Order: sequence, then C-alpha cells, then structure tokens
Amino acid sequence: MGWVGDTLQVAGSIYSGFAAEGNKKLIKEAKSGIDDIFKAQTGAAAVTQKLAADKSYNVMSSGIENIGFGTRKSALETMTSLDASVKKGGGMVTTGDAVTASTRAGENLYDAYKSSADQTTSAYDLSIRAGEVAYDESVASSELQRQDRLKDLESIPDNFFEGFFGG
Repeated sequence: MGWVGDTLQVAGSIYSGFAAEGNKKLIKEAKSGIDDIFKAQTGAAAVTQKLAADKSYNVMSSGIENIGFGTRKSALETMTSLDASVKKGGGMVTTGDAVTASTRAGENLYDAYKSSADQTTSAYDLSIRAGEVAYDESVASSELQRQDRLKDLESIPDNFFEGFFGG
C-alpha cells in the first residue's frame, strides 16, 4: 500500500506541474489587468487635478475681476469727491492740493488693488500646489497597490517545476 500512496503523490505533483503551466496565461492577463487599473487610477487623478486647477483659475480670475471693479468704483468715488471739493471751494483749489489729494488717493487705490490681487494669486498658487500634492499622493498610492498586486501574482506557480515541487 505504501507504493500506491507514493505513486498518487508523484501523480499529484505531475498534475500540479502541468496545471502551473496553464497559469502563465492567467498571470499574464492578471498583470495586464493590474496595469489597466493603475492607468485608470492615475488617469482619474490627473482629471481631478485638472478640474481643481480649472476651478482655482476661475475663482482667481473672478476675484481679480471683482478687485478691478472695486478699484474702478473707488477711483470714481475719489474723483467725485475731489470734484465736490473743487465745487465746494468755489472752483478754487490750489494745484498742489488737488495733485497731492489725487496722488494719495491713487496710491491708496493701487496699494489696495495690489494687496488684494497678491492675496488672490497666492491663494491660487497654494490651491494649484495642493492639487499637485494630491495628484502625487494618489499616483504613489496607486503604484503601491499595483506593486502589492504584482507581488501576489509572484506566489502563483507558472511553470512545470514550480508546480511540481511547490504544489
């Protein structure tokens, strides 16, 4: 009876060896599928990054436009105020006073515009950088998943000897 058990064990190992040969195609298909998943994940991350960048740009553009409208409104109010001062003074305002007031108002408007524009563009820059970091993290995570899946496939015998001796 001992030789029957040994024969069955050898036959089982031979069967495992031949069965492992059949795994080659399945493993190749699985690797292709893993690569497809990775490409889809990184593609989705790129689209998400692009949409976030577009949104950030639109917010920045709108912000800059609103700052410009506010600056123009302030400039008109300043001009109206200077005009009212001239009329109030009976049309007599010294050139120096008008130039000084006008220059100061213009500098204040420019400073306010520049400060607001700088804050808006800084927020845009930070938003873009955050999108780049999120994309990099997503790609790194997808690559780790890909490597883990490929490593799992390595444990599957794919030739006769691995199947015969490992099976």
